[in-house]
Amino acid sequence: MIISSLLSVRDHVDYILKVCSQRLYLLNKLKHAGLDEQGLATVFQAIVVSGVLNALPAWFGQVT
Repeated sequence: MIISSLLSVRDHVDYILKVCSQRLYLLNKLKHAGLDEQGLATVFQAIVVSGVLNALPAWFGQVT
């Protein structure tokens, strides 16, 4: 988790969005390579959802 000196999570959120974008690009490539829907769902859960939920407990009090 990235926290700035101002106790903001903005840098962390920007990083997570960048990583998710890269991973969605990978999923698109896997889809075009012929991976079936179940395989795509499994990879999505493993590399996108897990990354987003990783720091959720730490952010929970910050969300409005």
